Amino acid sequence: MKQRFGLFSYSTENIGDEVQSIAARRFLPKVDYYFDRDNIDATKTKKDEKIKLIMNGWYTKKPENWPPKNPNINPLLVAMHITRNNDGASVNSFLSEKSRAFLKKFGPVGTRDTATEKLLNDAGIEAYFSGCVTLTLNRDKKVKKKDFILAVDVSDALFEKLKQQTKREVLRFDTYRLENVTTEEKFAMAEYFLYLYQSAHCAVTTRLHVMLPCLALQTPVLAIHEPERDPTRYSGLIDLTNHLTEKEYLKNPKKYDINNPPKNPEAYLALRTKLEKTCKEYTGFDDGKSYLNGKTIDELMNSAAFMSAFSKLVDASYETVLFEETRKEIYALEYELAKTKAELEEWKTAGVKMSAKSLARATKNYFKKHF
Repeated sequence: MKQRFGLFSYSTENIGDEVQSIAARRFLPKVDYYFDRDNIDATKTKKDEKIKLIMNGWYTKKPENWPPKNPNINPLLVAMHITRNNDGASVNSFLSEKSRAFLKKFGPVGTRDTATEKLLNDAGIEAYFSGCVTLTLNRDKKVKKKDFILAVDVSDALFEKLKQQTKREVLRFDTYRLENVTTEEKFAMAEYFLYLYQSAHCAVTTRLHVMLPCLALQTPVLAIHEPERDPTRYSGLIDLTNHLTEKEYLKNPKKYDINNPPKNPEAYLALRTKLEKTCKEYTGFDDGKSYLNGKTIDELMNSAAFMSAFSKLVDASYETVLFEETRKEIYALEYELAKTKAELEEWKTAGVKMSAKSLARATKNYFKKHF
C-alpha cells in the first residue's frame, strides 16, 4: 500500500489550532491530505493507501464524529485533550465502546494534560502524559529579538497595568478574530504569530497556545491563569511556566517584572525531548525546520495568503475598535439622524420634497466625515 501523510486543519476561529498543526508538520515528509480534526471522515481517501496522521489537539466540537472510521488511517494518538465543556458529550463519546476499541488498538494514548490522562486510565484505557506538541516548535535562527512586549488575549485592566510598568511598546492582540479565512491563510497567520512570539522581549497571555510556544521558542512568558475557569485543560501544563492570576498581577506587578523577566522554567524540556522522539519514530522523519518552514519572514509577509489574512484581521480589529472607541460618536449620529428625520417632517409640511436616495447620500457622507 502507498504510504501517505495527513495533517489536521480546522473549522475554528482559534489560531492556536493551526499552531498545533505547524508543530506536527515538522515531522511529516509531505502533506497528502488535510483532515478536519472535528470531522476526520469528511476527507475521502483511496483504498490502496495507508495514512499516518498525528492526532494531537482538543477534542471535540463534534463528538458525534468520534471515533473516525477511515480504515486507511494509522494514527499516532498523542497530545490529546478531551474537553468537559459540552455537558459531557465528548467524554461520553471517548468512553463509548467503539472509542475504547479504537484507543486500545492504536494506544497507548499520549494526553496533553494530566486530567485527560486520569480520565482514560480510570476507564481502563492506557494513557500517559505527553504534554503538547507545540513544545517541540523550533526557533528560527534568522529571527532577532525586538524590544516590544506582547499582551495576548488579556483584559483591558491587565493591558493598562502592563503599559504602566514599562516604556516599551506593548503590542496587544487576540487569537480568536480570524473569520472567513482559508486554511492556507490561517496557517500563514499562525506562522506570523509565532514569529511575534519568538521576537518579543516577553509575553503575557491567557492562552495555552501562546504560553507553550513561548516556552519552546525561549521567550520569557507569564501565563495569566484562573484555575477555577478550566481546571482540566491546563492540568500538568500550567506549572511548566511562570504564572499568576490576573488579580495577583494587578495587585503586585513586581511579582513578574516585564522589563527584566525571569527565565522560563525548564521542566518542559523533558516532555519536548520525548515528544520529538515519539513523533520522529512514528513518521520516520524530522526536517528540523522552524515554524517558518524554510521561508524568511519577508517571504511570509509578502505571500498572498498572509496579505489576505492580515487584511481580514485588520478589518475585523478595526470594526471592534471602531465600536469600542466611538460609542459617543455613534450616539451623536443617532441624534443627528433623529434630528434630520424631524426636519424632514417639517420640510414635508412646508411642501419641500426630499427623496430617500438623497437622505441615504446625506447619511453616507456623515459616516465618511466622522468615521
